[in-house]
Amino acid sequence: MGGRHYTRYIIYLLFCMIIQGCAQFGAPLGGPKDETPPKIIQENSTPNYQTNFDQSQIQIEFDEWIKVNNPLKEVVVSPPTDFPFVVEERGKTVFFKFSENEVLKEDATYQINFGKSIQDFTEGNVYENLIYIFSTGDVIDSLSLRGKVQQAIDGKAAQEVLVVLYDDLSDTCFTATRPFYFTRTDAEGNFTLNNIKSDTFQIFTLKDENVNYYYDLSREQVGFYDSLIYLTDTAAYTDIELEIFDEFDPTRIIENIQNENGLLKVVMNQYPKNYSLIPSDDSLTTYNYIENDTLYVWYNGMLSDIIIESEEITDTIKIKKVKKNIADRALVLPKGFSRRISVYRRDSMTVSFNKPLSRIDTSLVILSDTAQSYNISNYYYQNLDAHFFFDGLIDTSSYTLTLLPNAITDIYNKKNVDTLEFSVATKNSKELGNFIFNITNEDGGFYYFTLLKADEVIAEFSVNENIQKKISKLEPGAYTLNIIEDLDRNEKWSPGNVIEKRHSERRKEITLKELTAGWDQELDVDIKEIFDGTTSQ
Repeated sequence: MGGRHYTRYIIYLLFCMIIQGCAQFGAPLGGPKDETPPKIIQENSTPNYQTNFDQSQIQIEFDEWIKVNNPLKEVVVSPPTDFPFVVEERGKTVFFKFSENEVLKEDATYQINFGKSIQDFTEGNVYENLIYIFSTGDVIDSLSLRGKVQQAIDGKAAQEVLVVLYDDLSDTCFTATRPFYFTRTDAEGNFTLNNIKSDTFQIFTLKDENVNYYYDLSREQVGFYDSLIYLTDTAAYTDIELEIFDEFDPTRIIENIQNENGLLKVVMNQYPKNYSLIPSDDSLTTYNYIENDTLYVWYNGMLSDIIIESEEITDTIKIKKVKKNIADRALVLPKGFSRRISVYRRDSMTVSFNKPLSRIDTSLVILSDTAQSYNISNYYYQNLDAHFFFDGLIDTSSYTLTLLPNAITDIYNKKNVDTLEFSVATKNSKELGNFIFNITNEDGGFYYFTLLKADEVIAEFSVNENIQKKISKLEPGAYTLNIIEDLDRNEKWSPGNVIEKRHSERRKEITLKELTAGWDQELDVDIKEIFDGTTSQ
């Protein structure tokens, strides 16, 4: 064979070898997509369900190349380890390695749940919920526990939260030590604990923010079961119901904002009930209100500090001096405030301003149509808003509201300089409806009612007796009625407390029949029946 032909022959052989190699390791170019997860080769893997286990490593071999995704989240070991474990892949094999410092518990059944971490290399097909079980003693425990976790605030399923089981029956175990068993809930809030020993347990649920398996952060959601769990060979628990909640967070100041002299904004984590303000100069009047958990404190004068007091908080805020003064601002409408007002004829016409108000000159406030002017029957101002009432208006008509210069004065003695005009349209009062609630409350407990239209609160009221409550002048549409069993009488829903073993206040939501224009809708509300599913006697 000539040199040239020999060279061509060698190149041809190399080309065939490359093509063969690609065929062996590359993805196929045709045929159906592989949707089959990898399979375990049992004879080459560490046997499952071993007793008297004393190894530091488990290996699992598959029939194809695999990869391990997100093992820190997906792979869980119960009972939890004291030191970090390692999960890694090499070709077709997964290796689970305990830390060299780990000492396994005596006579304990362990579970290693790989979750969705194991996938084939080419298509990402998942080998779901592979569980390896072994015992450091002579037997593998076989008892089980099942149940469900839901959110206390709305009754929805609690997903991916821990359910933990303690054989330690002390009051502090949940806040200081790791559990003996644990699992996570699925998308429907269901959980199953298998291979449990015969013993007496406490059970809790936890949204574990720092992955240490016990409750040590105030922002973590928690829950508990009222009774001890007695697991024996003849007893099974299959319907454990747990609720998870954020424990009550005391009112606290998050930050204070002082961009202009004359206005202090205090951002809080929640609405403070029954608060009071004590300025350093007690002769100085402050104007304050809360909006979206922010306390606005307006003042006209010199302050060095101000004390905020409520049932839960006492704090002193130092007033700093800045270059801008809010008193220098012109009194104008807030940015984006509409010049079109739509009201029912007996309701107030409301106009908002950029600073709190101190006076209204009604002689400079005019309402008119094409034929006449109308007299003010009543008015008031509150914080940033001026409210005007007029006699003699009729439904579905158009008017013009005019605020002449100097009609409005703010707390800094600034007046509106410009004439402000608004087009006013009155709506048809006959389109309004009413709810009449006949409330039966035989036990005399306190309950807090909230009527909502979409997410807007329409009315709120407390009840501790049998009563008829009428809510009038409502626009047609869909409404819901929320009822809270207000045990602490704070007029809001209160979550539970793990240490005190106190459950969250019960709450119910009733979807009301759609309110029709011009009609009274009457509804019997039996509180005992709503909360307990029984009829009052």
